[in-house]
Amino acid sequence: MRRSLLVIDKTEDRNLFCNRERIVLVYGDLIIHNLLTDSKNLTGVLDWELALFGDPSHDLFRLFYYRECAKDYQGQWIDESFEADYMDKLIIAILKSNLIKNKKLFQEKYQFARAVFFLNALYWAVNSDSPEKKISMSL
Repeated sequence: MRRSLLVIDKTEDRNLFCNRERIVLVYGDLIIHNLLTDSKNLTGVLDWELALFGDPSHDLFRLFYYRECAKDYQGQWIDESFEADYMDKLIIAILKSNLIKNKKLFQEKYQFARAVFFLNALYWAVNSDSPEKKISMSL
């Protein structure tokens, strides 16, 4: 957690998201559970409550963060649907594509977004019905 707070407090990152790219509508919750397919094509996207206007890479940040979460679940033997394996394949395909134009800038922005995602997860855990259990899941 300390590392996440240090990322947010870096003064050189104050303009990381300012004026470099256009602001677009982003989905905000791009995880495997919210995608519908017919086994070949994407046919639908569910759960739009986190949609917002923001950085065009926001949804990719969410995918990278979710992959980390899925790997943690896999390490705890609670990844019953093999999400970590699927996410690995998806991230590899994204990295091989030209979807991320500036990988260094993407990584800098992702470190900041990851810290915010982590703090949001911690906030959710603290305000849940069983905070001690949920906090340990978040860490």
